[in-house]
Amino acid sequence: EAQESPITNVKTNWRKMELSWDSSKNFSKYKCTIIDRDMESIEKEVNSPLCRFPVELYMPLHKGVFFSIEVPNTNISKTCTFIPGGVNGSAIENFSCVIYNV
Repeated sequence: EAQESPITNVKTNWRKMELSWDSSKNFSKYKCTIIDRDMESIEKEVNSPLCRFPVELYMPLHKGVFFSIEVPNTNISKTCTFIPGGVNGSAIENFSCVIYNV
């Protein structure tokens, strides 16, 4: 029987390149990993439920990324997928094109 993960309410702030979460237990260390679609990854170890990645990090977020939060030396982890949505009103409208056969 699967147990409920103590890691919940995972949130991302991609402008600040932050990953945060709630934990029902106080762990002394967490390992967070961000993985892009090309399977490039960056790993950080932190001692609170907040992970900051370098803002200058080049990762094609528009393709979506996976991230995981693990508690070292346990089998506790949480894996999520982030697929960014477009900004409201940013879709192209009233677009047309003409193709000429020259």
